Amino acid sequence: MSMPNIYLIKLPHYYHIHDWNLPLGLLYLGSFLKSKGLDPKFLDLSGRDENEWNIPLDGNFYCVSSNTPDFHLAVKIAAFLKDKTDATLVIGGIHPTACPEDTLKSSVFDIAAFGEGEHTLFEIVTGAPIEEINGICYRKNGELHKNPQRDMEKNLDVFPRPDLSFLDIEKYKNPIIIKDPASKGVPMIVSRGCPYECVFCASPAMWHRVTRFHGIDYVKENLDYYLSLGIRHIFFCDDTITINREFLKKICKELRERNIMWRCNSTTNVITQELTDMLYENGCRQIDFGVESGSDRILKIIKKSSTAAKHREAVLTARRSGLMTKCMLMVGHPFETDDDIMETVNFVRTTPSDLWGLSVFIPLPGCAVANQPHKFEFEIDETMGYDKYVIYGQDKNNPIVHKDKDRIEKYRQMVYEAIGQNTTLDVIKNRNDICCQS
Repeated sequence: MSMPNIYLIKLPHYYHIHDWNLPLGLLYLGSFLKSKGLDPKFLDLSGRDENEWNIPLDGNFYCVSSNTPDFHLAVKIAAFLKDKTDATLVIGGIHPTACPEDTLKSSVFDIAAFGEGEHTLFEIVTGAPIEEINGICYRKNGELHKNPQRDMEKNLDVFPRPDLSFLDIEKYKNPIIIKDPASKGVPMIVSRGCPYECVFCASPAMWHRVTRFHGIDYVKENLDYYLSLGIRHIFFCDDTITINREFLKKICKELRERNIMWRCNSTTNVITQELTDMLYENGCRQIDFGVESGSDRILKIIKKSSTAAKHREAVLTARRSGLMTKCMLMVGHPFETDDDIMETVNFVRTTPSDLWGLSVFIPLPGCAVANQPHKFEFEIDETMGYDKYVIYGQDKNNPIVHKDKDRIEKYRQMVYEAIGQNTTLDVIKNRNDICCQS
């Protein structure tokens, strides 16, 4: 049997402030297939208009990874390939993981893979009996079939580090420390999953609230690989790297020895002065907090593991250590009222964060609100397609998928007015303007 011709397709992110978002998940898939003796090809559509996609037609398998707002592009690519080839069309990622049957019903993909994809994709492209491949939904004789969930890999280190040579890595370097244009680097992950149960997040659909970490030797190898490519700035984009304190201490030691500058995400409930001092002393220069609201009532409803007071104290603690802080907010939460928004406005005015990100709540497939909108009394505008389900986009006017658009827009403008010019979007725009002038 000859080796299959496999294409891994990275969709463009036209909705984002920049299209060059490193596709770590797809790179993990490519590296795993490569480690098994296969020769996958990477088709990077970032930065290309549709008339420039130029998708080769010699593939046996075309594999697309899709988020919700770019799902319509995956549908378009599948329709094109179904018309032109006899290849097997596979879609994976968070969107088909959250709704595999609907994904196939609204597209011509042959297989929707859900959950962790490395072993699943390997079995698909090497011809395992389709009825025996866990973690997929597929068509057979005109009907949809869904196989059992695949168990998650217990040892993450069996997955080779992402091979960045699949793409032009220079195009993916962006400032890691948002206010520092010279801090160009790329993301890395050292864990998978998140233990929390925020009702707006689709992570539980993928990881089932289980968190697993790579071994420190694996992390050291990955850090050295990045350094060999001239990458000295890293954004650890794990859902929350700070919950495993002992593992974090080991990573900090390796980062300090390599003189790497970095940034990470964290929940505020784990922040202490000792922790933020350790981060700064070992090269961290920015920490991003998922604050979401300044109202304790809303924080309880959306199942955040913290309070407004703890959010504020975390910002103050991090800044005392010298860290730049970014707080991410949402408006349009279920049951949110004018009083809740005023509490968020007051929170912004009394919390000296360096940066603020603001989005409108989107009921992404897989999150608790999307799964039970009636329970949360969330009225979704059913006329809005998934292409409008954008959390952070190119400007401050992302579509609102709640039916009560005027009220949500009023909330958004109130919070933006409180933030002023310290939004991430403003800083990036000003940074780009300065770069263009220099």
